[in-house]
Amino acid sequence: MPVRSGEEIQAALGPFLDRWRAYAGSERAEAQTFFNELFTVYGSERGAVGARFEDFSSSAGFMDLYWPGVCIVEMKAPCKPMASGREQVKRYREESADEDADVRKSLEHLAPVISGA
Repeated sequence: MPVRSGEEIQAALGPFLDRWRAYAGSERAEAQTFFNELFTVYGSERGAVGARFEDFSSSAGFMDLYWPGVCIVEMKAPCKPMASGREQVKRYREESADEDADVRKSLEHLAPVISGA
């Protein structure tokens, strides 16, 4: 799938936003569909760029999306506060069992974002 131009991305974002704007369901029910469609908007395939679903488990649960070296995403249902997601992300990072593990290394650059610094 070729990467899209800025104009193509903007054109694809309209229908994507229309589809998801009024979503009121649970986090779990559609999170993976949402991410796959979002990557498609940009002309990418999630698996092709290395982003993975529910990759790392800790007492906080599973990361909803882990894209090594780029980001982790913790989704919340529209009715849930986002602050709880920040705490989960913080625990994912802290509970990486192996300091040399890929998960821990790729999350180091997020420490200031997670702590709010």
